[in-house]
Amino acid sequence: MKKIAPFIVALVYCCFLLGCDHENSRNLVDAPYSNGKIPVSREKLISAIQAENVDLVVQLLNEVKASTDSENYYSVLSNIWNLNVSHYSGVNRQFLLNKAVRIEIADVLMQGIANNKYEGDSQQFLDYSRNVSKEDGCLVYSKAILMIGRANASQDLNLIEKTLLMEDECSYRAAVLGLVQRCDMDVDRVSRLGGMLKTREIEIFLME
Repeated sequence: MKKIAPFIVALVYCCFLLGCDHENSRNLVDAPYSNGKIPVSREKLISAIQAENVDLVVQLLNEVKASTDSENYYSVLSNIWNLNVSHYSGVNRQFLLNKAVRIEIADVLMQGIANNKYEGDSQQFLDYSRNVSKEDGCLVYSKAILMIGRANASQDLNLIEKTLLMEDECSYRAAVLGLVQRCDMDVDRVSRLGGMLKTREIEIFLME
């Protein structure tokens, strides 16, 4: 297995230090940072969608999420999520149903709600993430698990634990990060999960 990126380990450690403070835990994950790049223009994002370039759209949406002015995109992304594309010439509605694109849009808007920068119903985005399966692709499933973990709904704990116990290279990091943001995880539960894992590296990652 690949080595665990140091910043992911640091994120896990910080999440445990924050304990059960939902607001701080959310802000730790969602807070924008300055990446030194020129902000993504809405025109560039729409152009990538028109070109149906999945990889570029996902990249741009992640840049939007990381920017300090993400709220400037919420209106456009809300329209796109709801397939209201009449103002965007050349945009194919069918492309917007691509799960890799749709999960990223849901993530941006859900984090906007969590940060009180976008008024909307996060339930629709959470429900969408719950309907994503491993068969939808590694990155899509991992993002869905992170979103589910961040929402901290009690009904989702078993799903996240099940994902971790699959011990899949693609999804175990997302499952651990999803678990550490929850208030219903304690030392005993973590130890029990660790004891069920067969892969030592994953067990170490969980315990750290």
